[in-house]
Amino acid sequence: MPPISSRARQLKKAHEMQAKIREPPQNWLTVSTLRTWHQDISKLHIDTQTHQAINALSFGTLVDKSTRDEAKNFFLCYQFWNQKDQIPVVNVAHREDISNCNANTLSDTIIKYIQQDGLDFIKCAL
Repeated sequence: MPPISSRARQLKKAHEMQAKIREPPQNWLTVSTLRTWHQDISKLHIDTQTHQAINALSFGTLVDKSTRDEAKNFFLCYQFWNQKDQIPVVNVAHREDISNCNANTLSDTIIKYIQQDGLDFIKCAL
């Protein structure tokens, strides 16, 4: 059986206590608790995928921008081969609101994130 997280243990204890006292649960999970948990899990997943991209023999980038009204959204994905599972992986690593969708802004943003994530430019296959 996989290890149970501390939050899951807390929920299990709360459920057991509730069963003993037979009262309906009031605030087992708050919106902020769920939001924090989701953000933590998402960050862990992205960090794990980025670490796999760092260790891959090569990686590629996929960039997309979308414009909705005044907002311009920039998305950066890393593509690489997962050696352990023998499958291709595409990871949405970053999303950012950008003011301009020109070549300079896009290339500067791509370079910033590749450096920030610790990826080796030499391994980037365009």
